[in-house]
Amino acid sequence: DKDCELTETECPYAKYSCNVGKIPRKDLLAHKKEFCIEHQDMFERKYDKLKEKNDQSVLKYNLLMGKMTEKISELVQKQDLLEGKYDQLKDENTQLVQEHLQMKNNITKLEHEQL
Repeated sequence: DKDCELTETECPYAKYSCNVGKIPRKDLLAHKKEFCIEHQDMFERKYDKLKEKNDQSVLKYNLLMGKMTEKISELVQKQDLLEGKYDQLKDENTQLVQEHLQMKNNITKLEHEQL
């Protein structure tokens, strides 16, 4: 049994980036536990970093969406103003055309009356 405990075995976590290589069988259980704890800590740190990056991305996205919404609102207001001005100018133009036609009719009447 003593020989079995001292024989070395390949760490089963080598495929998961453990670079211990061969380890005495008697130390294998402790090594597995230590490796799992280290990896859990590493994954927790990676998770925290990714979560922080994600949170920052969400904040940036929300800021951009807020700015875009503001800009769209501004553009809609400008469009409404322009449409109002367009309608006003169109009405004024229609009135001027009617006045012009009325004047033309008056001139034609005066010309007929002079004959």
